[in-house]
Amino acid sequence: MAERKLKYRFFDPNPEGETADYLLKLLIEKYAGSAAAEIRTYGQDQPEKMVSQSPV
Repeated sequence: MAERKLKYRFFDPNPEGETADYLLKLLIEKYAGSAAAEIRTYGQDQPEKMVSQSPV
């Protein structure tokens, strides 16, 4: 028996910019915690580089 290939179609009545903003906010919420943890880890591993590259 042949396997069926699924095809997905999405209808979005919103403008492209509004959809992009929504998806961006969604991804930021999703990955904010893990990104903050990575930044802290990087800062602990290389504190002298973090200080020397600060714009202040």
